[in-house]
Amino acid sequence: MSPIPLASLERAQGADDYVTICTAAKQYLVNIRLADLEERLRGTSFLRIHRSHLINLEFVTSIDPYDAARVEVVMKSGARIVASRTGSKRLRDLAL
Repeated sequence: MSPIPLASLERAQGADDYVTICTAAKQYLVNIRLADLEERLRGTSFLRIHRSHLINLEFVTSIDPYDAARVEVVMKSGARIVASRTGSKRLRDLAL
């Protein structure tokens, strides 16, 4: 087991009952559902922008239009994540 400081967690990507936790230094595969991780991180700077993506808003460098209904989030690491329509709306609501 490796403790991961919450401040270093950039994003998490879910796949079935596993989550890939991405930090600047390393990626970790964890046996947890993304919904459960999201629940544990409630009240922090994390936001679910897609059914398989949870991001740390502190690591977002830009939010760019992707198509008429969705946006693309660019992270400090250079990762680009297209938000779902619902996730795009959540991001737009935060910007207001």
